[in-house]
Amino acid sequence: MLKQLRAKVRPDIRQAIDGFAVFFAMTLFFCLLNSAYDGIVNRNRQFDPQRWWYPIYQLIHPQAN
Repeated sequence: MLKQLRAKVRPDIRQAIDGFAVFFAMTLFFCLLNSAYDGIVNRNRQFDPQRWWYPIYQLIHPQAN
């Protein structure tokens, strides 16, 4: 179905859509890299007790005193 739809679109429009798709894919890739880096860097941080989810976090991960 997608091939039939692509065949009906003019080549210049198809090329513009493909270019946008490549740009969008690269943007998502760099967002993935950034979020992975952020998760690795902040892995051992202490979470802020002011957050609404902090009591839930303490139930799931009890602090060893």
